[in-house]
Amino acid sequence: MENIALFRGEDSSNELADILSEDYNVVEFSTVYKFLYLYRHSFTGLLVVDSSFEEDICFAIDTVRKLFTERIPVLLVCHPQDLKAINPTQRDIDSFILYPLNRGELKLRIDLLFRFNHFVQDKLQDIRHRDEFFGRIGHDMSNPLVAVNRVLKHLNQGLYGCSLADISSVVDSVIENNNALLNFVGSLSSQAYLSALECDYQKVELVDIKEVMTSVAKQTQPLAQTKELELKVEFASEFVSGTRIWAEPTLIWRMAFNLVHNAIKYTNRGCILLSLYNLERDLVLHVEDTGVGIGEE
Repeated sequence: MENIALFRGEDSSNELADILSEDYNVVEFSTVYKFLYLYRHSFTGLLVVDSSFEEDICFAIDTVRKLFTERIPVLLVCHPQDLKAINPTQRDIDSFILYPLNRGELKLRIDLLFRFNHFVQDKLQDIRHRDEFFGRIGHDMSNPLVAVNRVLKHLNQGLYGCSLADISSVVDSVIENNNALLNFVGSLSSQAYLSALECDYQKVELVDIKEVMTSVAKQTQPLAQTKELELKVEFASEFVSGTRIWAEPTLIWRMAFNLVHNAIKYTNRGCILLSLYNLERDLVLHVEDTGVGIGEE
């Protein structure tokens, strides 16, 4: 049942409250302070303001608008003679209805306000999810690009050697890293395209975690080498159910790459250990380093 906060005078008629109570969960308030005290800046529902409300109606609505982060739709119920003083079309009021009340019209207006508010909140939620998504994508794409840029810089300085034989493995790791990034971008493009068509998309397939770890180690080995870090990979001698799982391959690569990249980034000496083993029947991908670690807080 939808919620309605009803602002009205204490001595006013119960007609409006009785009509609203038939279909909605109604809580009545005679002052703005009582409303704010009860809901503490968080209220999901509709605000219905009756012209019998004894406080300044415009001030009450402005106060609610300023103190609540989520926008609350407002319906004004008033007499024709009140229109000039309140002037709802110039105020932050979403709709209004005049006395004498028509039950059907009142409920229709309320339902439309609820439907429109739900639509707006869904769109705002989509925007928040989009912003979070692009924030994560920016982070996930910057890590491999930064890694490749650093490797190429050291490659240009001759850190890995001067002959083709010396730098061949480094070039291979750069190519493999870029191919993984291209697959990641291609996956994003496919998801965006199918999302525009309103299709659900999730490319789930059998992924060999052992192969992913080997690939990530090869891609990040030159980066570890620039800091004189040892990058080791260890696999258990046997696995209960093998090393293949059902997953989205690009997401698994992103996870493994970011873990190893961050381990190298925050380790100045020592080693990085990538290990894969079973914990009972679960498959555990473990990244351990000798870096500064994460604070307890």
